[in-house]
Amino acid sequence: MRSSFDTDKILFSLLSGSPVKAALSGGIYYDGGRPDDSNREDIVIGTVTVTQESYPQEGVSYVNVYVPDKDERIDGRQQMKANRSRLEALSGMVTDILMNARIDGVGLAVENQTVLQDAAIGQHRLVIRIRFILE
Repeated sequence: MRSSFDTDKILFSLLSGSPVKAALSGGIYYDGGRPDDSNREDIVIGTVTVTQESYPQEGVSYVNVYVPDKDERIDGRQQMKANRSRLEALSGMVTDILMNARIDGVGLAVENQTVLQDAAIGQHRLVIRIRFILE
Protein backbone atom coordinates (compact mmCIF):
# COMPACT_ATOMS: atom_id res chain seq x y z
CA MET A 1 0.00 0.00 0.00
CA ARG A 2 1.38 3.40 -1.00
CA SER A 3 0.90 6.69 0.83
CA SER A 4 1.09 10.39 0.09
CA PHE A 5 4.64 10.27 1.44
CA ASP A 6 5.50 7.87 -1.38
CA THR A 7 4.09 10.08 -4.13
CA ASP A 8 5.89 13.08 -2.65
CA LYS A 9 9.16 11.12 -2.66
CA ILE A 10 8.63 10.08 -6.28
CA LEU A 11 8.15 13.68 -7.41
CA PHE A 12 11.02 14.94 -5.27
CA SER A 13 13.36 12.29 -6.68
CA LEU A 14 12.37 13.00 -10.29
CA LEU A 15 12.85 16.76 -9.98
CA SER A 16 15.87 16.91 -7.68
CA GLY A 17 17.75 14.47 -9.92
CA SER A 18 17.09 16.51 -13.05
CA PRO A 19 18.43 19.64 -14.79
CA VAL A 20 15.57 21.71 -13.33
CA LYS A 21 17.30 21.69 -9.94
CA ALA A 22 20.32 23.50 -11.37
CA ALA A 23 18.07 25.89 -13.31
CA LEU A 24 16.38 27.16 -10.12
CA SER A 25 17.78 30.04 -8.12
CA GLY A 26 16.32 28.38 -5.00
CA GLY A 27 15.52 24.83 -3.99
CA ILE A 28 13.07 21.96 -4.12
CA TYR A 29 10.98 21.39 -1.01
CA TYR A 30 8.20 19.23 0.34
CA ASP A 31 4.98 21.07 1.25
CA GLY A 32 5.61 23.15 4.36
CA GLY A 33 9.38 23.13 3.88
CA ARG A 34 9.88 26.23 1.75
CA PRO A 35 11.49 29.09 3.69
CA ASP A 36 8.81 31.65 4.61
CA ASP A 37 10.84 34.59 3.33
CA SER A 38 12.18 33.01 0.14
CA ASN A 39 12.55 35.41 -2.75
CA ARG A 40 14.01 32.78 -5.05
CA GLU A 41 12.69 30.40 -7.65
CA ASP A 42 11.56 27.39 -5.66
CA ILE A 43 9.58 24.21 -6.25
CA VAL A 44 7.19 22.87 -3.62
CA ILE A 45 5.82 19.33 -3.89
CA GLY A 46 2.72 18.00 -2.17
CA THR A 47 -0.03 15.41 -2.41
CA VAL A 48 -3.75 16.09 -2.15
CA THR A 49 -4.97 12.51 -1.93
CA VAL A 50 -4.01 8.84 -2.31
CA THR A 51 -6.72 6.18 -2.14
CA GLN A 52 -6.21 3.47 0.47
CA GLU A 53 -8.98 0.95 -0.24
CA SER A 54 -8.79 0.40 -3.98
CA TYR A 55 -6.42 -1.30 -6.36
CA PRO A 56 -4.81 0.11 -8.27
CA GLN A 57 -4.45 3.08 -5.99
CA GLU A 58 -5.04 6.54 -7.38
CA GLY A 59 -3.56 9.82 -6.24
CA VAL A 60 -3.44 13.51 -7.00
CA SER A 61 -0.32 15.56 -6.33
CA TYR A 62 0.97 18.98 -7.27
CA VAL A 63 4.18 20.74 -8.12
CA ASN A 64 4.19 24.46 -7.36
CA VAL A 65 6.88 26.51 -9.07
CA TYR A 66 7.41 29.92 -7.43
CA VAL A 67 8.97 32.73 -9.46
CA PRO A 68 9.54 36.24 -8.07
CA ASP A 69 7.74 39.01 -9.92
CA LYS A 70 9.81 41.36 -12.01
CA ASP A 71 9.83 45.13 -12.01
CA GLU A 72 8.38 46.58 -15.23
CA ARG A 73 7.71 50.08 -16.43
CA ILE A 74 4.16 50.30 -17.85
CA ASP A 75 2.59 53.60 -18.87
CA GLY A 76 5.37 55.49 -17.11
CA ARG A 77 4.93 53.65 -13.79
CA GLN A 78 7.08 50.98 -12.18
CA GLN A 79 5.01 47.88 -11.41
CA MET A 80 5.63 44.33 -10.29
CA LYS A 81 4.41 41.80 -12.85
CA ALA A 82 4.67 38.07 -13.47
CA ASN A 83 7.97 36.95 -14.95
CA ARG A 84 6.13 35.06 -17.67
CA SER A 85 9.22 34.06 -19.64
CA ARG A 86 10.77 32.42 -16.58
CA LEU A 87 7.48 30.73 -15.61
CA GLU A 88 7.20 29.38 -19.14
CA ALA A 89 10.78 28.07 -19.20
CA LEU A 90 10.45 26.29 -15.85
CA SER A 91 7.01 24.98 -16.80
CA GLY A 92 8.45 23.35 -19.90
CA MET A 93 11.29 21.76 -17.97
CA VAL A 94 9.12 20.38 -15.15
CA THR A 95 6.36 19.16 -17.47
CA ASP A 96 8.87 17.43 -19.74
CA ILE A 97 10.49 15.62 -16.79
CA LEU A 98 7.15 14.45 -15.44
CA MET A 99 5.69 13.39 -18.79
CA ASN A 100 8.77 11.35 -19.67
CA ALA A 101 9.14 9.62 -16.30
CA ARG A 102 9.14 5.83 -16.43
CA ILE A 103 8.80 4.10 -13.05
CA ASP A 104 7.83 0.45 -12.59
CA GLY A 105 4.39 0.16 -10.99
CA VAL A 106 3.74 3.90 -11.20
CA GLY A 107 1.80 5.76 -13.85
CA LEU A 108 1.67 9.52 -13.75
CA ALA A 109 0.10 12.10 -16.00
CA VAL A 110 0.19 15.87 -15.98
CA GLU A 111 -3.50 16.74 -15.71
CA ASN A 112 -3.44 20.51 -15.90
CA GLN A 113 -1.61 23.64 -14.93
CA THR A 114 -2.34 27.25 -14.12
CA VAL A 115 -0.53 30.37 -12.92
CA LEU A 116 -1.67 32.10 -9.73
CA GLN A 117 -0.58 35.40 -8.24
CA ASP A 118 0.77 35.42 -4.68
CA ALA A 119 0.67 39.19 -4.24
CA ALA A 120 1.50 39.03 -0.52
CA ILE A 121 4.95 37.65 -1.33
CA GLY A 122 5.47 39.39 -4.70
CA GLN A 123 5.56 36.17 -6.69
CA HIS A 124 3.56 34.13 -9.13
CA ARG A 125 3.14 30.40 -8.73
CA LEU A 126 2.79 27.85 -11.50
CA VAL A 127 0.59 25.00 -10.25
CA ILE A 128 1.00 21.67 -12.03
CA ARG A 129 -1.48 18.95 -11.06
CA ILE A 130 -0.41 15.31 -11.43
CA ARG A 131 -2.60 12.18 -11.47
CA PHE A 132 -1.00 8.97 -10.16
CA ILE A 133 -1.96 5.35 -10.75
CA LEU A 134 -0.08 3.14 -8.26
CA GLU A 135 0.02 -0.61 -8.84
